[in-house]
Amino acid sequence: MKAIIYIAFFLISASAFAQTALDSIVLKKANEYRDSLCLPKLEFSRTCFAAAESQAAFQMKDLSKITHDQNGSDIGDRYKKASGSSRFGFVGEIIAACGKNFRDSDSLINEKIAYALIEQWKSSKDHNAILTSPRMKYAGASVLIVVSKMGIRGWTRYDIRGVMVLSDTK
Repeated sequence: MKAIIYIAFFLISASAFAQTALDSIVLKKANEYRDSLCLPKLEFSRTCFAAAESQAAFQMKDLSKITHDQNGSDIGDRYKKASGSSRFGFVGEIIAACGKNFRDSDSLINEKIAYALIEQWKSSKDHNAILTSPRMKYAGASVLIVVSKMGIRGWTRYDIRGVMVLSDTK
């Protein structure tokens, strides 16, 4: 029951079109990685965020699937819908999914989740190419989580879906 309430809270807060603290940390970590490669930092884009949020919410409907497709639509379709325009430049989408167990007393959960997502993207040749493309100037990240008790006292399971959309146009 707690997991359902948690999902509902995230979906309601996400539909309010507001970046969460975790979303911001993911973008910060992506910029730290890009900075380490002497690449320009990504600027937050509401359009990229809305496209990422749409795909993250879609991913949460079926935790057994990881896909860039959304009922026949692709990132270009989601970006057009989010921007309200049929014109846009170069756009890329990176998706990660992971499950992590954390102590209930852990105060660095968001940092650890963001780190895990960035590391997954770095280890994927195609995702890393998008993340490190010097052409990309704007980005938005959306991370949604299902939280459940593991049956081990003091520990909680986090099933995580993270999506970042990057673009060369705002």
